[in-house]
Amino acid sequence: MTAASVAPIGPEPVLQIRAAVVPGRTEVTVGGAPPGEPVLLLFGRQAGRTTLPGGAVVDLVPEVVGGQTPADALGNATFEVGFPPGRAPGETFFAQAVSSRVSTATGPALPAVSACCPLRIPAPADAVDVYLLFGQSNAEGYAAITGLPAALRAPLPGGRIWNPRVGRWQAVHAGVNNTTAALPRSCGPELTLLDRLAGAGAAVYLLKCAVGQTSLGPNPGPWNEWGPGAGELYALLLQQLDAGLAALRGDRLAPRVRGICMMQGESDALSAAAAAGYGPRLQTLLDRLRADLRARHVAFVADTPFVVGLVDAGLPAAVFPGTAAVRAAQCAVVDASPRCDGIETTGMPRQADQVHLDTAGVMQLGAAFAAALRQLGA
Repeated sequence: MTAASVAPIGPEPVLQIRAAVVPGRTEVTVGGAPPGEPVLLLFGRQAGRTTLPGGAVVDLVPEVVGGQTPADALGNATFEVGFPPGRAPGETFFAQAVSSRVSTATGPALPAVSACCPLRIPAPADAVDVYLLFGQSNAEGYAAITGLPAALRAPLPGGRIWNPRVGRWQAVHAGVNNTTAALPRSCGPELTLLDRLAGAGAAVYLLKCAVGQTSLGPNPGPWNEWGPGAGELYALLLQQLDAGLAALRGDRLAPRVRGICMMQGESDALSAAAAAGYGPRLQTLLDRLRADLRARHVAFVADTPFVVGLVDAGLPAAVFPGTAAVRAAQCAVVDASPRCDGIETTGMPRQADQVHLDTAGVMQLGAAFAAALRQLGA
């Protein structure tokens, strides 16, 4: 699969286009259009400047109209269409969007045109990059999607997320399929994580498995422990991973896990006793997960890049007496392990409870995860 994510260029506002080709269809999201204004999607096999009726100048030779739909209240328009006729696996084509621009004081309304987006139809055995995100509440995300910029409120075709409720990879869509628990109108770090990783031009896949109020263990009670030996959340993570890998292989693609992100540790900081054993448990989890990826023949490198979000040093001390011990343990594991990094979350914007990241905070967390993965070569 390939995708493109194109940012606005030049002094005048233009449409933004994000697109991905998946087996059987092309998915496109266009942003920056006037709300309610029709957006036209064009496909062509050749680049070349073409003037359309109405004066819009595009950078392809139009062959197929992919559709026309009005932009929503946020200025986004989405399309899901079949391949342009005559295209075969491995071939390339172009997509471009056109809408009108609102009138300005300097002149009449003029057509707005997106950048020209090159795309490639997947071929059998194409490699695709998979990332894992797991942990507890700040990995899940309790932040309101209403604080997201318009571009992150629409489906992101190049950022695919595993939806275990339907057993499919989908374009990540805030408030629709982005949370493990299907929290209404909520989001976590997955949106900016995927947006930054897909921004280089290749579509990426994210398997997210996160449950609030969970620890590395040992813990009494079911489904609250990440320790590999507990047969609980770690087993669920692998179960969902196997299902996601099988779906990609069913589409004749070759998945490879490029990196892992973990945001977890607040629950272990609730007691000094749990915090004291956090380091060995985290090392065991890291080693076991890397080994299980190798056993599945999906590890991109032997030591899959692993990024840990350090728990916030400013957690309320009366409630989280083990914060310093958990942070020290996380740093020690990072320092002792190859291809491992830790990102600082202290200072990221929080909600009133001083524990959960707000919308700006989860956006910062996702962007920091993506930057750390890139530095590790993921």
